[in-house]
Amino acid sequence: MKAETTLESRVLSRVDDGGSVCEDLTGATADTVWVLDGASGAVRENLTDAPSDGRWYVEQFDNYLTESEGASAPLPEVVRRGVRRVGGRLRTLTEDTELTRVRQPLTAGAVLRARDGWLEYLLSADCNLALQRPDGRTEVIRGDGPRSLDASVLESIQRLKQNGGLSHEVARRRTRNQIVENRRQLNTPGGYWALSVDTRAVDHARGSTLNPASVDRIALYTDGFERLTELYEAVGYSTIFERAEEGSLAPLFEKLRSVESSDPNCEQYPRTKPSDDAALSVVDIPDRLGSLSR
Repeated sequence: MKAETTLESRVLSRVDDGGSVCEDLTGATADTVWVLDGASGAVRENLTDAPSDGRWYVEQFDNYLTESEGASAPLPEVVRRGVRRVGGRLRTLTEDTELTRVRQPLTAGAVLRARDGWLEYLLSADCNLALQRPDGRTEVIRGDGPRSLDASVLESIQRLKQNGGLSHEVARRRTRNQIVENRRQLNTPGGYWALSVDTRAVDHARGSTLNPASVDRIALYTDGFERLTELYEAVGYSTIFERAEEGSLAPLFEKLRSVESSDPNCEQYPRTKPSDDAALSVVDIPDRLGSLSR
């Protein structure tokens, strides 16, 4: 029988940067665990005083979620309030300047919360959950991120490399206009939805509830970590839970970076960037959750 305790005391987390400024982040309180995957505007303008606008956004949202411990509202409403607060602060920073979609920082996110004896989850954009059932089976629940738009950029990069003889980095820079146009579809019908300044994004997030008795562990992770299991197929989801049970996620990230460093030009594993920020949190689920919700 697993002891009744807080989620924060039962979570193992790790973040690893894939570039100069890490815009992935993990956090936890007694009743909530989250991973965030930030992104600056497609047109970089340094709207904030943080190392990047994407970093500013995830730090602000992380602070909000920390302060929201024990909130009585359903999880979607909690997240909606966060978008309203952080988006409002961003608009204040930009004063009267028009905050177009291509300038807005944003975050994808996976949030898990214990409330009234149940587990609520919400997935925005391309953050995901993996579940380990009591019988050892694993299941994946994916967020609805801009995967088709990302795939179209990758197709363009591959075409430029094959037809123009360009290096991966040069080909990627040539797709800059396409990336900007894709960002114009942020939080629009027929486009994609992520947490930024528009609270409607919460209505398009994927979410549900889970019976805590039906899961032993839950992994929350960003798309930079998803590469390890889906694109590289270097480990299975059961291995993630095994490493967590052993008490260290470091070997998973070492494997992730080892694969990427062996393919710096993205030839064996076609991808837009040689490496990306990656975040993972694995929660050992208590049998009883009643005391975690206030």
